[in-house]
Amino acid sequence: MAVLVDGDGFTKKVDGWNIDWDVAATWPLERSSISTSNRFFVNTMPRSDRPETHHAFELAARISGFEILHRDEKQGESSRSNGYSMGSRALIGAALGYLAPHIDVAVVHDNCEETTNAIKFVLNHHAQIRVIMATSKPCDAARILESQDPRFSIIDPNKHRGTLEFTGNSEKRPEIFRQRILIGNQARGTAKIIDGASFTNIARSISQADTIFDSKKLCKWTPDGCPPRTESHYVSSDRGVISTDKKLAMRIWKGEGWAVKAIKIGNIGGRLKAMDDGLIGAMIANLASRFSHVVLFSADRDFIPVTKLLSKRIGTKFFSVAPPKLRGGRNLTSSELINNPFSQFISAFGLPERVYYAPESIYPGHLSKLKLMQSGPSGRPRIRERRQEIRSQFVNNLLGLIESLKVQYPPAEESQILA
Repeated sequence: MAVLVDGDGFTKKVDGWNIDWDVAATWPLERSSISTSNRFFVNTMPRSDRPETHHAFELAARISGFEILHRDEKQGESSRSNGYSMGSRALIGAALGYLAPHIDVAVVHDNCEETTNAIKFVLNHHAQIRVIMATSKPCDAARILESQDPRFSIIDPNKHRGTLEFTGNSEKRPEIFRQRILIGNQARGTAKIIDGASFTNIARSISQADTIFDSKKLCKWTPDGCPPRTESHYVSSDRGVISTDKKLAMRIWKGEGWAVKAIKIGNIGGRLKAMDDGLIGAMIANLASRFSHVVLFSADRDFIPVTKLLSKRIGTKFFSVAPPKLRGGRNLTSSELINNPFSQFISAFGLPERVYYAPESIYPGHLSKLKLMQSGPSGRPRIRERRQEIRSQFVNNLLGLIESLKVQYPPAEESQILA
């Protein structure tokens, strides 16, 4: 079995009492029936010195065999201003996805929609597993999933407080060992996954379009030196019901070879947020277990600890495609993402020219696709040549704009000491 606890959504935060981490190692299952228990506690690392409360329950969890996984504090998500209560679930989704092929039962101490989306993905891809969500305040998505899938259930820890609460008088219990999971068994290949919300922001940072890439050509692209066998996924997000335009875009990407998954945008603390981090984390883990190389298109630093976890646990080689640091309020990319030692950074504007999208509107009427189809064998080569010239100029102008917006760093020998 596996037990996964998110520090932003477990009993301490939701109900105000401390769980006994030793009991939680197997609860609600009978300890005698468990051969192994893999335990993870995902918690936010504050930017300042760690408050004693954070240190205390992390230490208690570690003593009971829980491995601590940290995400960074992030304003608007998991931060001091909101009591560390709305953190990205990318890491807990990745931990669940990593363990799912090897376990029969997962107990997840959390209550949010992001985690529910990760659970739903895992249930759809692993027929042997059942998942128990431990929370007194499940989200609507969790209630719906419970009504639809008999392998998913919700248990209220408040109803078992007498068993689960730490009182300082815990009896000594038999030690539960971790399951040893072998790594490095993936097939050689390169999987790609697009974080749709971040992907759209990348395009809009320098244009009015939702994408700067040609979906068909990007589907065939892999980084230099990577195995050519590839699988491509696109996680798309939209407000509430998926819009007509987004449905059309998703249909186009799907038709060009991408596996497309739609997910809605939710309202977290009065802020619109794509509920996709947990799902993407689980998907990355799934791909990392099957492919030797994984490419993530995202400028979101929430996935940095995901690449750390999976590169260490599975041995996958990761790449992160995002913009370079830009000036003028257009920047989306943090220094941490660019310098992440567990994922090689690739500039989103440093890919081969062929993968960039050029809208049909840039071509004059006599060079339109319609004219190309209507022209005879003698006229088509000339039209194609002119279209390619116009396309190359369009892409060069786009990349030139990026170059002018990039943050320029002085060469090492010219570095300055700033007061």
